[in-house]
Amino acid sequence: MNNLAYVVVLLFDRDSEEKILKFLHSIDENSADTYMMDNFGKPHITIGICDEINEEMVYTMLEAFAKSSEKFCLRFGSLGIFPYDKNTLFLSPVITDSLLKLHRDFYNYFTEECCKHPSGQYLPNKWVPHCSLAVDMTTEESINAIRCLIENFQPLDACIEYIGTAKYSSGLEKPIIRKFDIGK
Repeated sequence: MNNLAYVVVLLFDRDSEEKILKFLHSIDENSADTYMMDNFGKPHITIGICDEINEEMVYTMLEAFAKSSEKFCLRFGSLGIFPYDKNTLFLSPVITDSLLKLHRDFYNYFTEECCKHPSGQYLPNKWVPHCSLAVDMTTEESINAIRCLIENFQPLDACIEYIGTAKYSSGLEKPIIRKFDIGK
């Protein structure tokens, strides 16, 4: 078992990723926040975080889960903010049956023996699906980023093609460890 937390994420096709990266680049150019580009680099929607995983079991199960799932597209129709001491700005997807089904199926499929202590904020009926654009921003940085995003925002269609995992330690996400094609 590994004591690092692991993040399970939905990843986009290349075209969708490039569209979202344009938003990230515009924030980087107009504010002090470069966290997402510096530390993760791949736009994503987090569907779960576990404090501990059995790596071998999770990767085997995640690959099978990805194969049994279906690719789908969604629309990011609005911008959102998690207002804390340090703010998070994000793209907010329009909730679809496909998105909720994949999320619910993920939690039905994975057992406590492979994913210990899942983060409560990602559980069904508590999860706020989002694609983070900027994190840990002060109020002033957030206002500047919001101005930039509002000037450039148009609803964005994006397609989910992969499920991946990333290590999470000391508040920093690391590059994708493994990714699996959905539906293959």
